[in-house]
Amino acid sequence: MSTRLFYRFVEELPHFPTTWLSICIRLFQAFLGIPWDPVVLQHEAVLTNLTNLNPFEPSTKQIANKIYTDSLTQWTGPDSVLDMEFIQTAHQESRLLQLLGYANVGNPPNYDTLPSSIPIFRF
Repeated sequence: MSTRLFYRFVEELPHFPTTWLSICIRLFQAFLGIPWDPVVLQHEAVLTNLTNLNPFEPSTKQIANKIYTDSLTQWTGPDSVLDMEFIQTAHQESRLLQLLGYANVGNPPNYDTLPSSIPIFRF
């Protein structure tokens, strides 16, 4: 079992794609131990060549977009399956979300307010 961990805010990729990718591509190469193939950044262009995609899988619709950003705020919208009271208070009441910097992102979330680095936790 590998003991390597790569910490990033998942919102950084779709929200800041150019910055995030320019910093992280080399880190990914080293972290994963595989050569980088830039075709992964053009998944929407090669989508028509893929025949084994399940049309009933929700993520199939996501890869049709260059970078899928709808889900960043969709979970707080009126069609969310989450209870509205939970949506409005979770980021303020959860100690972990506070430690990770999500207490100040607002509702709907503005991920520009996330800290530039992730705290390292020792368990």
